[in-house]
Amino acid sequence: MKKIIDNDGLSAQVNLLLRINTLEKENAELKKQLQRAQKMEAIGTLAGGIVHEFNNILFPIIGYTEMCMYDVPEKSKTHENLASVLKAADRAKDLIQQIQNFCMRGEEKRTPLKIQYVIKETLKLLRASLPATIKVIHEIDTTCDPVAADPSEIQQILMNLCTHAYLAMEEKGGILEVTLSAADLDSSELSSEIGLLPGSYLKLTVKYTIPGIEHSKTNPIFEPQFLMAGPNEDLDTNLNTVYEMVQSYKGNTHISTGPDGKTTVNVYLPVIDKKTDSYPKTSFETDIPLGNETILLVDDEEDVLEMMHSMLERFGYQVISTSNSIEALDIFQKKSETFDLVITDQTMPEMTGMELIKELALIRNDIPIILCTGFNEKITQDTTKHLGIGALVGKPVRIVDVAGKIREVLGRKP
Repeated sequence: MKKIIDNDGLSAQVNLLLRINTLEKENAELKKQLQRAQKMEAIGTLAGGIVHEFNNILFPIIGYTEMCMYDVPEKSKTHENLASVLKAADRAKDLIQQIQNFCMRGEEKRTPLKIQYVIKETLKLLRASLPATIKVIHEIDTTCDPVAADPSEIQQILMNLCTHAYLAMEEKGGILEVTLSAADLDSSELSSEIGLLPGSYLKLTVKYTIPGIEHSKTNPIFEPQFLMAGPNEDLDTNLNTVYEMVQSYKGNTHISTGPDGKTTVNVYLPVIDKKTDSYPKTSFETDIPLGNETILLVDDEEDVLEMMHSMLERFGYQVISTSNSIEALDIFQKKSETFDLVITDQTMPEMTGMELIKELALIRNDIPIILCTGFNEKITQDTTKHLGIGALVGKPVRIVDVAGKIREVLGRKP
């Protein structure tokens, strides 16, 4: 007997198989996305630990350097050399702040920023990770005006563009050129190619070679698919992120290719009128507020502890210090009325700073406290208010700032 084929049933089975196949592909893609997210979270955790350690290294460098600068004549060669050390430490501090901004989750904060410093430090990081077949050339105008920007966003824009260039040149190598210059656009220069209002802008240019791309006019709209010469799926994501971020700055981004096969990406960011300097000059004319109270100092990093102990004694305070939070609690329990202030680090073994503060409050709830942190994205002034913490200080910090915070907190005592 000849079997009758049920077309409707067969169609339903085929559709079911196609749907299952689609779901399997979607499931595989979701797994990939989850793996990427987990990898980024792991990188963020690792970077956070690096930030903490670097801040603890920088704090004694900055502290001892400042103390030495107060001990030598201001116009001496030694003072000048120490000022150079302090400037280098400030640059390191700024770089660590960029990493911390990358690790922090939440809204980015855009403040007046000279992005040339961020670009230079980012290029140093990139140079170490790029193969020798790719030569990096940069020309950064250090006199450019600031923009209202978040350092981590500027870093991400440049990293994404340079990553795209690297992926394009990965097989054959090439030259990666990065420039930053001022761009004053008046009404006569504005066109559909620029798409910006008249005014002053910073122009960040990344130029590189992509095999297989033909000469083209400038693209008024930043279309990542224009550059898709290779099979790498990450290119679209890198460029889309750049486009969206630059648009949020009320800037613009567009690309063009020349007869030589070089692709040029221009990023325009509007400058602001407010002048700023990423590395403020250190003044030693400011009088440091002194005192004579007794302070309990707690920090598990020996170098930080010794430097802060010396610094506080220089301010005129009586200091009892320990690197163990359990020992600090025992000292305070025996002589709680002796102390006028407690300064403690947050990240410590056995008992964290927050845990120590809770125990101290059970013994004496009116003790003024300053909490120091090297890196902790969960600790803010708002989260510490209920513990009665007088001030939250992020390491590394300047001498005059430490002295000021101490007087500010002690001044609130009833």
